[in-house]
This record gives sequence, structure tokens and C-alpha cells, in this order.
Amino acid sequence: MSDFNSETNRIKILDVIRGIALILMILDHSLYDIKSYGLFSSTLWIYKLIDFFNTPLYSVIWFIVVMCFFIIAGITSNFSKSNFRRAIYLIGFAFLLTLFTVLFVKGNEIYFGVLHCFGFCIFIYFLIEKFLHNVFKKIPIWIFLILFFVYYYITVLVSPIEPFVVSILNYKLVIPLFIIGFPANNFFSADFFPLLPWLFLFLFGAKLGKYIKEQRFPKWFYKFDFKPVSFVGRYPFLIYILHQPIILGLLILIDKYIK
Repeated sequence: MSDFNSETNRIKILDVIRGIALILMILDHSLYDIKSYGLFSSTLWIYKLIDFFNTPLYSVIWFIVVMCFFIIAGITSNFSKSNFRRAIYLIGFAFLLTLFTVLFVKGNEIYFGVLHCFGFCIFIYFLIEKFLHNVFKKIPIWIFLILFFVYYYITVLVSPIEPFVVSILNYKLVIPLFIIGFPANNFFSADFFPLLPWLFLFLFGAKLGKYIKEQRFPKWFYKFDFKPVSFVGRYPFLIYILHQPIILGLLILIDKYIK
């Protein structure tokens, strides 16, 4: 049974799914930039498209895209040569991003965004990998998915438990707990992805990745590819850190050109 650690044995369908998610993310951020900076003010159809932000369908699409990122991050952790190095790299860059936003993006600081969450999820997986796949190997994979949806439903859609946790803990102890998902009352982060509930989704991906690595999926799964999209999906980190300044610069140039 072959191993998929090498570059030549990449499972391209994962890159395709991640590539689609990245393209949708770029589109989302492009429309956000247009609205935030008041670009293309004379182009009505673009602003009708931006109105899509306020629809339930957009919320569902956004949710699915983010889910794909976390599940695939969990899956690919099974194929990494060093999850420790990968985690430290992401956490280090994430906190550089925090420093940058604190210094230069007043009012939109990012204290624990998606990169922070990815980094901490990968580090936790590094610590518990053998325990997860050996001691807990008989735990059904869908348990993590249920935990994710139940926690998300209770805390986001019904009644947030953060105020209750904050009220029973000393404020000085609460400050770092935003990492877990218990921010202080006055906490704000422009991009906020706490470990709960997103770690559950990551662990679902990690368990799923074990099955993928053991080639329990149909043969077509390991052969499917759509190169234009899978190419994009191969470089998620690079695209994530570079896409925003590039698309914003291009949008501003195009806006000036058509005026």
C-alpha cells in the first residue's frame, strides 16, 4: 500500500477542493474591498452582487468554504513530515500578522484569526496524534462532526456561553482564554476563529485523513484532478498572505482607469 507523503503522490482532489475554496475566498475578499473602499461606484451590477453578502445563501456558502479549509487542514496533517515545524511556522506568522494589524490597521486588529487557529490545531494534533489514532481509534469519526455542529449551534445560534464563563472567572484569567473561545466582554478581533468549535472540525479531518492515507477510499478519489484549480490549491498559505494586497492594488488601479 503506497504512501502519499511525496510530492509525486499528492492527492490532487484535496488540492482541487482547497483551490475552489481559495477562489471563493478571493472573490469574497474582492467584493469586500470594493464595498469598503467605495470602488466602482458607477457599476451597479457589482453592488447588486455585493448585496449577496446579506443573504442566508451567502452565509451557508461561507460556512461550507471555511469548513473545507479546516477539514482539509486536518486531513493533510496525516501527510506532513513535521507537524511541529508546520505549527510553529503558522503560529509565528500569525502573531506577526497580529503585530502588523495592531500597529498599522487600527480598528481592525486580528488577535486570533484563522491562521492562529490553524497553527494551534496543528500543534494540538502533533501532541495527541498517537493518542488520537491508537487509544481513541475506535471512536467513530462522526463524533467530532457532531461535537462541532452541536457546539456551534449552541454558542452561535442559540445562546452564547462566553458571557457566563467570563462572569465566573477572574478577568485577568479570562484574557488568554479567547484562544479557546471565551473572550472578555470587550474583546474584539477582526478575524476570530477560536479553538472551540473549530478544533472539532480539524480533528474530524485528521481522523478522515487516516482513512484516506490507508487508501480506504475509491480509486477514482486518488486519481481525480483538475489542474487549473488544483494548482491554486497547492499553495494555500502563499495565496492567503499575498492575495489581499494584490487584489486591492489591482482593484484600485482598475477603478482609476475606468473613471
